[in-house]
Amino acid sequence: MKLSHVQLKRQKRRENRKKSREKKKLWNQMNESLALTCKTSTDTSSKKCLKEDNKLAKKTSEILLSGDKNERDMMEQKAKKKETKLPKLTQTSSPEASEAIKSPQKAKKKAKRLKEEGKPLAEKSIHADSTGLSSPEKRSLDQSKEQPASAKRLKTKKLVEKRELNVVSGSGTTAGFDLSSPQNLFESIISPVSYEQFFDEYWEKKPLIKRNDAAVLEAYKALFSRDVLKKLLKKHDIQYIRDVNVCRYVNGKRESLNGTERATCKQIDKLFDQSKATLQFHQPQRFQDKLWQLCSLLECLFGCLVGANVYMTPPGSQGLAPHYDDVEVFILQLEGRKHWRLYTPPVDLPRDYSRDLEQDSIGQPTHAFVLEAGDMLYFPRGTVHQADTPAGSQHSTHVTISTYQQNSYGDLLTPTLPMLVQTVMDRDVEFRKGLPVGTLSTVGIPMGQDSPDMKSHLQKLLVSLADQVASSSAPLLAPELLQDFMSNRLPPYYKDTSETLASPKGSPPNLNSFVKMRFPGYMALCLQTPETEEETDDEEDENGTDDDAEGDEDDDDDDDSDEEEDEDDSEKDDDGEDDDEEEGEKADGEKCCTQGTCCTSSTGSDVSDLEWVYLYHCLHNRREEHMMDSNSGQLHGLKFPAKFLPVLQKLLKMGRDDSVQVKDLGLESEDKVQVATYLWAEGLIEIC
Repeated sequence: MKLSHVQLKRQKRRENRKKSREKKKLWNQMNESLALTCKTSTDTSSKKCLKEDNKLAKKTSEILLSGDKNERDMMEQKAKKKETKLPKLTQTSSPEASEAIKSPQKAKKKAKRLKEEGKPLAEKSIHADSTGLSSPEKRSLDQSKEQPASAKRLKTKKLVEKRELNVVSGSGTTAGFDLSSPQNLFESIISPVSYEQFFDEYWEKKPLIKRNDAAVLEAYKALFSRDVLKKLLKKHDIQYIRDVNVCRYVNGKRESLNGTERATCKQIDKLFDQSKATLQFHQPQRFQDKLWQLCSLLECLFGCLVGANVYMTPPGSQGLAPHYDDVEVFILQLEGRKHWRLYTPPVDLPRDYSRDLEQDSIGQPTHAFVLEAGDMLYFPRGTVHQADTPAGSQHSTHVTISTYQQNSYGDLLTPTLPMLVQTVMDRDVEFRKGLPVGTLSTVGIPMGQDSPDMKSHLQKLLVSLADQVASSSAPLLAPELLQDFMSNRLPPYYKDTSETLASPKGSPPNLNSFVKMRFPGYMALCLQTPETEEETDDEEDENGTDDDAEGDEDDDDDDDSDEEEDEDDSEKDDDGEDDDEEEGEKADGEKCCTQGTCCTSSTGSDVSDLEWVYLYHCLHNRREEHMMDSNSGQLHGLKFPAKFLPVLQKLLKMGRDDSVQVKDLGLESEDKVQVATYLWAEGLIEIC
């Protein structure tokens, strides 16, 4: 059976270690022989002894360098014979000889002292190879071209330990990615670190490296490669900048080498091989099914968008300048090796990414290490980093999986606070009291300079607002965040892309049918109050009036405009979007619940006080548009009366293999079939 690349590397490391042990053993035996010879040859002149020493040393060195096993065996047998003949002298050997046998380093110091005294250096040729490495193999990591993989990894580990970077080794229990559930997938990526340990000790706090085995390496290689890139260039319209960015970092400056037309294999190969440019491929999950599957499941786990970029860098080259990002980063090393340096974040958990940073401004690295194929690296957003491919090795390929962009408490409060203030204002008279007389004339003066009472009153109002949040007497989630996520996230992974994912399967359900949710992790519920419905109706009336007025003006200007408007209206109707529903989806008074967990207020209102329940899903989303334009997504879903909320929550909480009979949905018979039919027609449930 043909050995894999990793098995060959391991076999080579074992052979190197074996040779090193044999050389060291022969060196010790040679030292012992020299010591015994010099002690017992009292009737021979010192000149003759030194001559024999030089001769023996030269012969031993030649045997060691030649690698002839038969010669080494003969030398070992001669040494054993001398030990048998002179057992007493062996026991009473000099302390210097004993030290030489135990420590080649001390023998090397002795050779240096002999050289200073002008005596022959019999040990010199032997000590040069006492470590088991020839002179080319003693070069530094960056200069070495043929250094064994074991030695390279050893140096990497020592450097990592010096920087106190958390490094774990793969457990070897998983052969790649566990795609059975979002959490199982994430655990297979960070294993042997547990799910709880990762979020307690590492998430948004400090970097982590995971070293892996051959099984995981094969799964990593299947994600992307240079051959895959060439196939994509031939099959798809891959554009510079939009799909692939070509750049390099030389002499402290980043250079862009992008073309202006469609990227071709010939152009990309020339830029990569001759110009030593890095290829940055944007959002490969649009084309690669494995990455689509990974990112889609991780979006279910994190509850926000998950993107990816692939970086290919030639040996002896660097693509990007030092910088930090506004996302949590997981790096999977697919091919080759990458030398990484991490630096102290100038801003903890920033909301925006940085410009290219100067080397002098980032200080010394806090961590420096080399990632091998099959390794995983995580570091929090804000971590300054740069990476290059070591010279003399193959090109490096890694995929960066990123998430949690603008997904902080501040991003939640930005749209939520206006809603929260409006809600509390209707209940608390303190929020409706007028400002002090003349306040607007001192707007440009720092607060509290001329009106300490106003500052004190505002503090009380903010405390009251915080109390309202703590008691859950106001909605805590803004619908805009949920709607943006659901309209732009990836659809579920499915193999047969020729069929529409949201199409119904089989016959419509009846009361005796058993049904189950097809994609429970890809749906979310959103509630809307009656007050919001009234406001939405008013807005629709106003918009409708404005549209009519504009339409009349268009009629006066051009008779053909009516036909264009009719075409636009028909296109909207084809999309299946109801005008009332669309306006309702964007209403400010909506309250959201995801994965079937409702986040309603606790002011005594029940489901009967709610007018509509929206069930959003992403089955119509296009993977080809994922992460390419944050505002391009279109929201899809169903609109139900609020009394269906408990049933919808129950269905969304079900697992992939759980089923329920329609007659057990907890509604009236007519409503049971109606709900099941709507969900079936949208492709959200299937008949078991």
